[in-house]
Formats: sequence, structure tokens, C-alpha cells
Amino acid sequence: KESYEEGITDEFIKPLYYSAPDEKAITTLADGDLVLFFNFRTDRGRELTQVLSQKAFPDFEMNPLNLRYVTLTNYDESFKNVAVVFDKERWGLAKDWAPKNSGNDFDEMNITLKFGLANSINTITAYIMKQFGPHAVVDLAKKIGIQSKILAVPSLCLGTFDLSVYEMVGAYSTFVNKGVWTEPIFITRIEDKNGVVLEDFTPKTQEAMSEETANLMVRMLQGVVDGVYSPSANTTLGTGVRLRYTYQFKNEMGGKTGTTQNQSDGYFMGITPNLVTGVWSGCEDRAAHFRTIRLGQGANMALPVFAEYMQRVYADTLETGIYPIDFDIPQSVDDRLDCGESIQGGNNDEYEEEF
Repeated sequence: KESYEEGITDEFIKPLYYSAPDEKAITTLADGDLVLFFNFRTDRGRELTQVLSQKAFPDFEMNPLNLRYVTLTNYDESFKNVAVVFDKERWGLAKDWAPKNSGNDFDEMNITLKFGLANSINTITAYIMKQFGPHAVVDLAKKIGIQSKILAVPSLCLGTFDLSVYEMVGAYSTFVNKGVWTEPIFITRIEDKNGVVLEDFTPKTQEAMSEETANLMVRMLQGVVDGVYSPSANTTLGTGVRLRYTYQFKNEMGGKTGTTQNQSDGYFMGITPNLVTGVWSGCEDRAAHFRTIRLGQGANMALPVFAEYMQRVYADTLETGIYPIDFDIPQSVDDRLDCGESIQGGNNDEYEEEF
């Protein structure tokens, strides 16, 4: 207890490597056990409290919560990518508000949910949340372990509330765990010097969504990494495809990039069948940020940390016990997602969201 309060030391958790200042990651096994985390800072004693309490906008990271409400009914439907306006009278705003995308490449095109998620198209998520309302998103967020205060306001569709990496890792593990949220825990067992177990700790669990919905969400998150083909755009894109083309990962994995206003924070949430990882990159003072979205997007700030970390995990499988395996998802799920967007070759190191 004293060591916990004073801060985790090298004797408890060892980072895999050091990198630039103010980056941190947290990883959980699919069953909820937090195996390690690291943030590349000099004052090591603050790492644990920062992972648990340091918060920033999750931005597009939380858009899978919005998409979850239509995966069972409109998963194969194309949406016209046009401006979505939240009128001030209905939503109690000072003026009408319309979320924007980082570019206009897909304006007026018919695109599917899978392509929209893979390429961080804000207008698609805004359209979905407008149909169901922000209260539905808040309710789901609470079911998957989000304890931070979330207001049911229109900007919720872009993830404009503060969350910790700890909360996001637990939330994303719900998809991998077949719809069951599992509380991430740091300590699983306490033993004395003779190996006698003094205390066991079991994570809390809660069913948050159906297994079918969770499986569909996993497949959609895989599109971020594999790339998704759009007939309207006649191209295959995904904000996380460099995991395939630059880092040469061949195993099944999914993820989501995220970037906050002014490129102050960059995120990458990565999922595999047996490991869920969250990476945040930024500064406690958001006045420090990258000048452009190309430099400061989550795919540039946070994804490389995830990639090099996973390379080390797979290079030491005897120690980690984590091997590259496929997701256990029935063929029926893939049949439902076969909506004319077959995954094809392509590359995208440039597109990312901004709001």
C-alpha cells in the first residue's frame, strides 16, 4: 500500500523502452488484468496517478459508442456525407452548430459506417448521434466503465469530454470481451515471501451490449487498420493502415486514432484478441501542440508508440504469453458486414480527424 501511494517503481513495473517526453500507454489483457503501462517522463513517481487521472478529449476515440447503435440495423447502409446541423432551438445552443471534417475529400459522397469509422469522418458520427440523441451515448458509456462526467450535448459526437487512458482501455476491452465490460485492475494477487496467497482480486464485470454487436464493432475497428474500400470514392483508406504497410503486422488487429483540437493530444487505441492497449501523446498544458493536423494527428503521435510496443510484445512471447491470434468471430458476422466494401490494397498515412 505504501509503495502504491508513493508511486510505482522499477521493482514493480518496468517500461519496455523510453521515447519522447509526455507519452504514455496503458495495456490490459482481454480478461481485465493491467499488465503494464508506461509514460515517458522524468518524474516516475507520477506515472500511476497520471494514467488514472490525467485526462484529455478522447475525440474520435469514443465514436464507436455512437456507431454501436446502428450496427445491428443499418450496418450496410450508405449515408450521404453532408453537413449535419444541430439547430439552436432544439438543442438549447447559443447558435446553430455543424461539426466539420478535417478535409472535404468525401463531401456529398455516399459512404458506409465502416468507411466513416475507418477514416474518422465526423459528419457520419454526428448524423448517427443526432438520430438517437446524446443520452443514449451517455448511457452506453456508463455501462462500459466510463466514470468521468459526460454531458448529453451535441458535441458529444466528437468526444469533447475528458477521459483518462485507463477508462478508454476498459471501454474498448468490452468489444473484445464479447460485449462484457471488465474492470481493468493493477493487482491480481498478493503473496507473502513464502508464496502464500494473502489476497486475490477479481475484476468487476458488467454486460454492456450483445455479443453480436461487440463482434460487429471489432470488425469495424479492424477496418481502421486494414483499410476499407469505398465504391463512391473508389479508394481504400484507413487512418491506421501504416500498421500494415510501415510496421508489417500480419495478424488480426483493430484500432482507432484520435486527435484533439489544435493537435494538442494524439491517441491510438489498439485491440487484438488477447490485448487491448491505449496510447496518449501530448502535454499537460494543451497550449503546447503541433502546428498542423498532418504532423499532430493521432496516427503520427500515438500509433507509432503502439506499433513499436507490439513489436516488442510479439518478439518476447515466451515472457509475455501473448501470441498473434485471430479474433473468434462467427462467419455470420462477416456476412452481415459484406456490404460491397471488400478490403483491398491501399495506403493512407495522411487523413485524420479534426473538429
